[in-house]
Amino acid sequence: MYTPLMLQRCNIYTGYLKSYNLYQMQTFKNNRFNNYFMYFCRVNEHLVYSFEMESWEERWETGIILQENEQWILLANIPSDYIIDGYKLIVKKHVAYKYREDNEKAHEKYFKLKNIPVPPVPDNFVFHQDVIETLLWIEQKYTFFEFKDYDEYENFTGRIKSMQKAEGTFCIDYLFNDGIIDTEYETEFYTEDISVICFDTHYLRAVTFLYQENMRGKPAEIFNPKKRKTTRK
Repeated sequence: MYTPLMLQRCNIYTGYLKSYNLYQMQTFKNNRFNNYFMYFCRVNEHLVYSFEMESWEERWETGIILQENEQWILLANIPSDYIIDGYKLIVKKHVAYKYREDNEKAHEKYFKLKNIPVPPVPDNFVFHQDVIETLLWIEQKYTFFEFKDYDEYENFTGRIKSMQKAEGTFCIDYLFNDGIIDTEYETEFYTEDISVICFDTHYLRAVTFLYQENMRGKPAEIFNPKKRKTTRK
């Protein structure tokens, strides 16, 4: 059994241990001794970062880093200046540039001075291997999710309708901002294109509430495709 103190001394295997604010043990293979060790990931001490994505030209994503691994970054979402709202997952391979400059530091100062709490990592949260597994976990826990792909101006809100994991594609039931759901939405998304996933935001909680209210005593399908349009075909 390896204790945290033993692991902290193994600097060659615990490069992330530059802070004593530690969380979540994960397992990795130690090739030198052909054994399995436990190590602790580093918690960024409520640092605010912004991320420019590869295919985006004008917009960026900002948040407080809560946790990360080789594939994902979990943020406490900052959708606009000085507001923390829900969570955001960034797909690392789509990040073109990550930075922490004067604006991000000003946010940190404001949150600290106002004693605004940073949301903890969600209960039972783990990083999943792929986008579909991640969306399914969010759907099971929060009912609906929101995501972006290569288009920085489009957000897609909904739930999984069908998926082809082998092909890396999926379709959703699209949720409108009044809680009406389109079960005939046929756009196919590629998991490779997904760059940002949001969950448990104020907007998502609101449209989920409206959806649930709409469903009271009504049939599951309450969408009229002739009256609604979405931006992507």
